[in-house]
Amino acid sequence: TRLSYHIVHLIFVLLIAAVPAVTLNLPVGLLARLWANQRRKKALAASKVKIHARDVMLSEKILLCIVLVPTLWCIYGMLMYFGTDMDGPTIALSIMSLPFF
Repeated sequence: TRLSYHIVHLIFVLLIAAVPAVTLNLPVGLLARLWANQRRKKALAASKVKIHARDVMLSEKILLCIVLVPTLWCIYGMLMYFGTDMDGPTIALSIMSLPFF
């Protein structure tokens, strides 16, 4: 029973931690999906060999997320700096903790 309690507790904590992660990174996911679909259609039109162009979608999503996720975190940092009365170390700690959420 103790092990089952720990497993349920771990799952509950992970679900609670996933809410801000999904919420904060949702704009990047939506933009990546739209951009990748647009690039997939363009690749399918230009090729006679590609059937679904899933490789194009994946590579475009990865490239876009590599650029947009840190950019989004910088935007969140600027919003915290100009929109709140938090001090510098608190904002820096918040920005540095974003990869964990």
